Amino acid sequence: QTSFKPESITIRSVDLIRIRGVLSSSGIDCQPGEEASKLPLLAEKGRELAKRAGGEAPLPKTPDSRIFDELARHSGNAQLKHVLDEQDAIKQAVKDWAETARRIEARRSDWARLKSLLDFSRGLSFHAAIQTEVDAIVSHRSLLDDPNPVSGLVQQLANKLRDAIQFHVQAYQDRYAECLAQLQVDSHWQQLSEQQQSDILGKRKLVSLALPALNDAEAIIDSLNEVGLEQWTDRTESLASKFDSARMDAVQLLQPKLQRISLPRKTFETEADVDTWLAEVKQQILDKINDGPVTF
Repeated sequence: QTSFKPESITIRSVDLIRIRGVLSSSGIDCQPGEEASKLPLLAEKGRELAKRAGGEAPLPKTPDSRIFDELARHSGNAQLKHVLDEQDAIKQAVKDWAETARRIEARRSDWARLKSLLDFSRGLSFHAAIQTEVDAIVSHRSLLDDPNPVSGLVQQLANKLRDAIQFHVQAYQDRYAECLAQLQVDSHWQQLSEQQQSDILGKRKLVSLALPALNDAEAIIDSLNEVGLEQWTDRTESLASKFDSARMDAVQLLQPKLQRISLPRKTFETEADVDTWLAEVKQQILDKINDGPVTF
């Protein structure tokens, strides 16, 4: 009859010193006699570092953590022996993965900044070219390459988006100045005190524009989160109606009974169409005029 005896694994004092050295180099404090109890921490730390040292593109692939998986599967002297046998590989893995994890963390904010700026550039002429370069970084998992492949793209996008914002802000300021000049020559507006004028402009949110801070990429992202490029266009296009409302406020302040009517919309094809429309407008005015002044 054949019998099987478990293999005997002997761990010497000098081996325990080496094991403590592995633990110490991995950032795990270990006193003599604590070696076996600290190895699960080493397995956990190795697995965690592997997760942090890679991931989805553009990050490098997650490194193979089998050396730590094996460590976790062993127990007793077998676990101690595994560390002895793989001590160099364990030390190197912990060192390399910790460094990679540190570099990933340092580049993560750069990548997030790039993606935000790229999203804001959609629809603009320079978006496609930079998107191609970003796609290449993802394809090659080259986020950690040196020199940093992201910083230059962030700067490009920041410069171009700054120019775009400044263009829209200038268009807004030009339109604002034009509308304000028209309001200031209005006879009703000129009859108001400066305080009354200021109150009306404040009510219609037509106070002076606070220029956005565009010092760096973060400031540009903050500015575009607050007011996007399309919103700048909408703001500019709405100025005429806002100033018209301000003019009406001035008129109503001077003539409280003033009535405002909306002209009927119509497409004119013949002279008769024009005559009919004028008659409708005339009647609309006559229906109101006994109750006070009428404007449109």
